[in-house]
Amino acid sequence: MPEVCDTHLADIADKIRRHQCVLFLGAAVHAAPPHGESTWPETKRPPIGSALSLRLAARGGFSNRHPQDDPKNLMRVALDYEIEKKRGGLIDAVRDEVQTGKTGSSLLEQLARLEFPVVVTTNFDTHFEDALHRVGKRPFVSAYKCNIDTTERTDDYPRMQPSPEEPFVLKIHGDIQRNPGSIVITEEDYIQFVLRMSDKPPYHPVPEVAAHYLAKGATVFVGYGLHDYNLRLLFKTLRWRMDVLPQTYAVDLRPDPLVQEVLERRTGQVSYVVQDVWQFVPMLVRATIGAEAVG
Repeated sequence: MPEVCDTHLADIADKIRRHQCVLFLGAAVHAAPPHGESTWPETKRPPIGSALSLRLAARGGFSNRHPQDDPKNLMRVALDYEIEKKRGGLIDAVRDEVQTGKTGSSLLEQLARLEFPVVVTTNFDTHFEDALHRVGKRPFVSAYKCNIDTTERTDDYPRMQPSPEEPFVLKIHGDIQRNPGSIVITEEDYIQFVLRMSDKPPYHPVPEVAAHYLAKGATVFVGYGLHDYNLRLLFKTLRWRMDVLPQTYAVDLRPDPLVQEVLERRTGQVSYVVQDVWQFVPMLVRATIGAEAVG
């Protein structure tokens, strides 16, 4: 396995240096460091995995009303919260959990130093954009719009092409600060999101510049487990009917064996890097721009 990982690491680093790699960033980038970090206590970390669902379930009394349901099912828990507390109450609760008083992982600043012209994320928070600003970059952010009550154009990159200094950050499931009403979190939100994927430009949720990079360049998933059905649906939708699929890498310490069998061994759609993000990201930074950027 180390030889395979070394090969993938070199390939990813080379594509980043040539500005031919899209970063697909997930919530597990906020996972706790392996040995803990006193300056980043759990109360400051945005929740990952099922933690957000469990917190919303506890806040909203989900299990009292639905004792037979799984409180880890975020889409269903969020729908129940919205029904009980209205949309505004759900948005306020999500903002409390992922944004207010929270700080992102130190890995974000390391990733922000790398030369990704395009970043796609399902995270609602602004922690990665904040990290980009801290390292002197000027991101252009496009956040998903549900277009239920209105028809708004999707914000596309305003210049000829994005650059590592002015990267394009696509918040594919919305932004809790910029456009909170459109976050994709309940079952109904996901249905609307999938329906929106049939829209034509300039209303398609994936603006044309981002779609071009996803079609032509490599993609590296950091902070995701591809066992998530919704994420696989999203990614396959983005690359539907492509004749040649660009290289895709997934950093996952514990890949789901069934999903890995399908995506890597049977179809070759994804190459897995079986490593913890806290090991992989510093290694990637060193391989791409040198050890001085790791810190």
